[in-house]
Amino acid sequence: MMQTKKHIFFTTSGLFTFVKKDIDFLSNEFDMTVFVFKPQKKWQTPFLFLKQALLILKYILKTDIYICKFPGYLSFLPCIVAKITRKPCLLITAGTESAA
Repeated sequence: MMQTKKHIFFTTSGLFTFVKKDIDFLSNEFDMTVFVFKPQKKWQTPFLFLKQALLILKYILKTDIYICKFPGYLSFLPCIVAKITRKPCLLITAGTESAA
């Protein structure tokens, strides 16, 4: 009997080399939806929130875990949805977030 892979909704602020390695590693075992929350201009931020919300809603029934690399305002919606749906939300700190 074939088992379906669990699904991860992965949010990051950029596709840096170490983030790509994380995605490659996780995609071997999980189905992945990757959302890059990186506005080029500040006025684009509300539109990225809307885009993120629509993508979360699209995969809300399929997602088993939410992962946010570099938590901040980009992790707000995934954390709220994870809390409402009682699914885990993993916040991965790196850089200055993990130094303090």
